[in-house]
Amino acid sequence: MKKKVLGIFVCMLLIATAVLPVSGTVMVEKTSNPTLYGNTLYVGGSGSGNYSTIQEAVDAASNGDTVFVYDDSSPYYENVFVGKSINLIGENKDTTTIDGGAIDNVVAINADWVNMREFTIANSGTNPGNGGINLYMAQNCYIADNNCLNNYDNGISLGYSSNNVIENNICSLGHGDGFYLTSSTNNTIRNNICSNNLNGFFLDKSSYNKIEGNLCENDGNGIFIQNSSDHNTIEINNCSNNEQDGITMWHSNNNEIRSNTCFSNSWVGIRSNHVTNCKIENNTCSNNQDGITMQYSNNNEMESNICSNNTNIGIAIEHSNNNIISGNVVSANEHLGIGLRLSSNNNIISGNTVAYHPFGIILLNSSCNEITCNNLIKNTLKAFFVICERNTWSENYWNGPRLLPKPIFGIVKIGFIPIPWVQFDRNPAQEPYEIP
Repeated sequence: MKKKVLGIFVCMLLIATAVLPVSGTVMVEKTSNPTLYGNTLYVGGSGSGNYSTIQEAVDAASNGDTVFVYDDSSPYYENVFVGKSINLIGENKDTTTIDGGAIDNVVAINADWVNMREFTIANSGTNPGNGGINLYMAQNCYIADNNCLNNYDNGISLGYSSNNVIENNICSLGHGDGFYLTSSTNNTIRNNICSNNLNGFFLDKSSYNKIEGNLCENDGNGIFIQNSSDHNTIEINNCSNNEQDGITMWHSNNNEIRSNTCFSNSWVGIRSNHVTNCKIENNTCSNNQDGITMQYSNNNEMESNICSNNTNIGIAIEHSNNNIISGNVVSANEHLGIGLRLSSNNNIISGNTVAYHPFGIILLNSSCNEITCNNLIKNTLKAFFVICERNTWSENYWNGPRLLPKPIFGIVKIGFIPIPWVQFDRNPAQEPYEIP
């Protein structure tokens, strides 16, 4: 029995030494070999059966095959069309380049279950819609670890495409958008870098997408959402140093904008215009012109945001009704903490800290709002109103304990004549609220 076990051990040892080099270094020639899940077709490299162009290999491939592109012959001057379910893999994203020669899309994908990664995609055509990687009517694709640089319109675009995952790409130096989605749903786009584009992300008529963990900087706008792009989740993105806004929503509803950082944008950290039923929560909007603004928008929730050190206003609401503004920390903005104006009615402003401003809370031509349980700390003018009716001030902390009701001075109009007026917080808080 011992001899039998010893014989088996010796055989295994001989097999191992025959397969593994003694030095432990494996030398791989760039040749064509089949993979476990399909054939692998090689482009470039030294193998005798390798293809000279990517399109030749794609045309020869079948569903489930892999086209592997070596960097030896890079850059590849061609436009690649993928109409089948394959893996298209570059050797190294920094050294394996597809150059579109200023013609059309560099890579066009019109199939499901396409995996593409490890390329530099550059120099698309100069007509509108020409870009780096274009997915059209594609589902369940995986696009990762690519550099899309110097393309005329968009770095990566999706049209009528759904259930795709796009991650760890760099889209930069485009005349259009880093990522452009139109009529596309249920896509996850995460951990990408967008810089020096018209917009980092642009969503048009695209819903139920998840945009998370991306860096959008030095673009026109970081993320722009418009035209009934509903039920999207925009979270944990850094949208900073953009020429206009960090994040903009326009005519889109039921979106969640949460846990984003919008820092040092020239205009607004987060802007909402004509939106309903959106949640804007746990964002940090600092060092912009305005922190968060909302125009012509109703039934939204703005909660637990930090709006600080902006050069104008922390939170500005215009022509907007039935919104909840609660749990926010609004501090050290140069002019105003929270402002409601131009018929912004029936809003609730509750549980906020408003501190270190020339003007804390101002209401202009806005009525029937509830201002309750806020901390107003070290504002030069804590609160003021102009031509407002039936606003309720209650249980706010006014920078110190008070035995008597707190008067809030303002102006009302009787007929056409403005006259000074006073409203009261009849139950002022005696100590500040704990607001995270």
